[in-house]
Amino acid sequence: MQISIQNPTKFEQLKKSIQMDGANGLHFLSDFDGTLTYGTIDGVKTPSIISMLRDGKHLTEDYAAKAHALFDHYHPIELDLSISINEKKTAMRQWWDKHDRLLIESGLSKNDLADIVANGHLKFRDGAMEFLTLLNEKNIPLIIMSASGCGDAIPIFFEKNKLNFPNIY
Repeated sequence: MQISIQNPTKFEQLKKSIQMDGANGLHFLSDFDGTLTYGTIDGVKTPSIISMLRDGKHLTEDYAAKAHALFDHYHPIELDLSISINEKKTAMRQWWDKHDRLLIESGLSKNDLADIVANGHLKFRDGAMEFLTLLNEKNIPLIIMSASGCGDAIPIFFEKNKLNFPNIY
């Protein structure tokens, strides 16, 4: 793995500041799918939680087609550099709201999420479990923000791995 530091001077200042302030003023923000977990395993792209729901047999028969239609409509908007940030925010909010309603209408339950965690392809990246344990030992908050739309699956996954620590939100 290669790390590129855009401004080494600023990076060194930041490191010194963190060291001087200590862990008390520190917190971490992280994504989940493909960040704390692997995005690929053995060269094969791993699906996100929402993809496992969309492509699995957990919900109503028409869920996958409707979810793909939403993706096909809104994903190009998300990627289009010519669309203003305000327009994108509005469209992304619409996508989120429509997909949440679709999940509810399609019968999503915690049992579906538990099944995906138990039988899916989620696996913590090397070092992630140790990182999470260290944050817990140092009482450093970790806030996980996930676009997967199924935040309840994340604590189930953490519980399965005996890492559902009180410092994780």
